[in-house]
Amino acid sequence: MTHDPTDPTDPNDPGQPRSELQIVSRPPPSPLVEPFSVDELRRLLVRPDLLLSCLLGAPRRLGRTVAVPGRALVLLPGLFLAAALAGVPYGAAAPSSDPWSVTLLFAGSVLICVPCLHVFLVFLGRPGGLHQHVSLGLLVAATAALFSLGFAPIIWFIDLTTDPQAVSLVSTRGLSLCLLTLALALGVTQLGRCLNGVERDDAEELRTGAPLLLWVCLLVFIVWRMAGVVGLRG
Repeated sequence: MTHDPTDPTDPNDPGQPRSELQIVSRPPPSPLVEPFSVDELRRLLVRPDLLLSCLLGAPRRLGRTVAVPGRALVLLPGLFLAAALAGVPYGAAAPSSDPWSVTLLFAGSVLICVPCLHVFLVFLGRPGGLHQHVSLGLLVAATAALFSLGFAPIIWFIDLTTDPQAVSLVSTRGLSLCLLTLALALGVTQLGRCLNGVERDDAEELRTGAPLLLWVCLLVFIVWRMAGVVGLRG
């Protein structure tokens, strides 16, 4: 006997109403964060004011951009621009009065350390080309330089209003060193935020782990030595 599908009774027990199946629907997985487009990255060279929103305001998109080889190559000029020029105002306002001192401090130290990072990552079989590894390093330098740009008016005002002959617990040079240390720490933090976005998106193109952590320790040491060379440490 064929049971009528429109009959509300259970075919196994005609006296009981047929129970309805409850389908639990799972929410669709969240889409991966898209990297910056080539047009957006090229626009950074025409609109340097967009560097702040690109390099500081969207770490997950930035991380995925570095993870895509073709996009990382297009990103490099913007990173070079920020790392080379954003620190000039601070260098001019700092007690050392050398406009390029901050550029040498951050970008110079990163470029010294990048070959080591690239060689070790290749040795360990980690994916990524040289331009991607350079992008990782310059990301730290560019972020630190952008923060030093924000600190430039502060150190200028303090240096202007401080009597060099007066006795003070904290000198202008010491305060400047603290601000630059904070800028470097924020640069390393931004690097971690970008890589964390890549990990959460399950991208396989850029996973560095412990080698990058060791490289950051080396970078901090080189920055400390560089600060003495360019006269920022006294």
